[in-house]
Amino acid sequence: MSFGERLKNLREEKQLSQKQLGKMLGLDQRTISTYESDDRFKNGDRLIKIADFFGVSIDYLLRDNNECNNKDNNKDNKKQR
Repeated sequence: MSFGERLKNLREEKQLSQKQLGKMLGLDQRTISTYESDDRFKNGDRLIKIADFFGVSIDYLLRDNNECNNKDNNKDNKKQR
């Protein structure tokens, strides 16, 4: 799964429009649209904002696999060790 597909899935899970997500992240709707269509490179600061907003790691956003790396799950796993 590409970054754009993953971003769109996360956005839709929260039932947000591209415009709503953009407003929450300080980006415009066109930027979200280009990210979701994989037409534009994501800079590091924006990746951090997106990962923090959805509670996932940057690795989860960028890697081509389906394993969810939810930050809350990672915290729970560390506590159990």
